[in-house]
Amino acid sequence: AAHVHVSVIPDACQSPIDLIFLLDGSGSIDNEVYGGTLGTFDNRMLEFVKSVVNFFDIADDQTRVGVATFANSVTTNFQLKDHKTKEAVLSAIDEINYPEGGTRTRLGLAEVRQNMFTAANGMRADKEGIARVLVTITDGQAPPTYEPKDEAEALHALNVNVFAVGVGVNSQTQLNELNDMASDPDDKHTYNLKSFNAIQDIVESMSATTCDAPTIVDTGTDVTLQV
Repeated sequence: AAHVHVSVIPDACQSPIDLIFLLDGSGSIDNEVYGGTLGTFDNRMLEFVKSVVNFFDIADDQTRVGVATFANSVTTNFQLKDHKTKEAVLSAIDEINYPEGGTRTRLGLAEVRQNMFTAANGMRADKEGIARVLVTITDGQAPPTYEPKDEAEALHALNVNVFAVGVGVNSQTQLNELNDMASDPDDKHTYNLKSFNAIQDIVESMSATTCDAPTIVDTGTDVTLQV
């Protein structure tokens, strides 16, 4: 008998979004010496990003996509302004290299805030009302001084909707870091998976929730409500 997959989620997101992915490229992802599995970064993490991207209409006046990877340092793989078609974005994702190193999460968030969610690099102005979304994927705990809390709060203040995907996160400290990164309410913005084998299972949920992220309300005009 043929297996028919029925989804209640539309095939594509009709809402334009400024969407950035921040990917953990630490040793524990791909390096067997540190508990990783060879090929996980390419075959699981990047494939997940591509699956989510496929849900969106990619164009200069629709959804724009950027990607950064972090380990001991941060690499901006491409900016929101760089690619105007879905084919170009997917091709650019295929070119991303696995960095390997530590889990310096704060550096990754700082790079996204300071150099990616910026008008110069393709972020649209508040007045356009375009939702800003960051999806960060990590499997580890940041070392001291590299915790994400302060930088995450700065992103939240810029009206960036942050979704935190944890993989194999077990300790309370790691869970706290996921919740610190995620926008409120945490239960709508946090995913904790047992392993990278499960990451494709959340594509539809992540895509739909990302599509529904709140748009920017331009606060340039004071509004007085009569009660």
